[in-house]
Amino acid sequence: MKNISSCAVFVLGLVSIAISVAVGFLSMMHGSVVERTDIIVESYISSVRMQWLLDWMWVVTSIGDFDILALIILVTALMFALHRQWKPLTCLLTSAVLVNILTIMTKNYFERARPMLDGVSVGGYSFPSGHTTGAFVVFGIVAWVFLNEVENKKVKYLGVTLAVVIGSLVGISRVYLGAHWASDVYGGVLVAAGIMLVITSLINYVADHMAS
Repeated sequence: MKNISSCAVFVLGLVSIAISVAVGFLSMMHGSVVERTDIIVESYISSVRMQWLLDWMWVVTSIGDFDILALIILVTALMFALHRQWKPLTCLLTSAVLVNILTIMTKNYFERARPMLDGVSVGGYSFPSGHTTGAFVVFGIVAWVFLNEVENKKVKYLGVTLAVVIGSLVGISRVYLGAHWASDVYGGVLVAAGIMLVITSLINYVADHMAS
């Protein structure tokens, strides 16, 4: 039964990644629903941008910077190791490496241009959002640990909520700042979720076979 569950999670992860790739292709098709939605969202956000919120969004988006995420991963990995939480440790490190590789490959494949906004200068390609994929992998695994390992319900749900909120705010900040289209962000979420599901299912499958 456990093997069936691991297989289902594995397939779900692959489906999530496949949907993200499909979003990438649709985003490059002129007049597609993804492109039209991106333009509508960006147009609306441009009309309601406020300087004080932009300043705060730059702070929020810095959480998804490579060096900040690397520090968070290091600290989290050390905590997992000290508490002998080998499954989440393996999942964190493997997912972080794979999602970074997949994000770079996908960006270079689609070569999607970023939104053109005055005062915003961000290099590289747009799809998917690297800040979003990285943040969702790290905080997604943190949320998973709180959900599965913490017994105190208040602490459990507070930890899960904070992790989800932080990851979501990083993604929202990328769109608000004009660094990404909306589809770059939800495409990044799908990539991160897919990688985590695939890695988690493989780790559980191996652990079950070693235990049997």
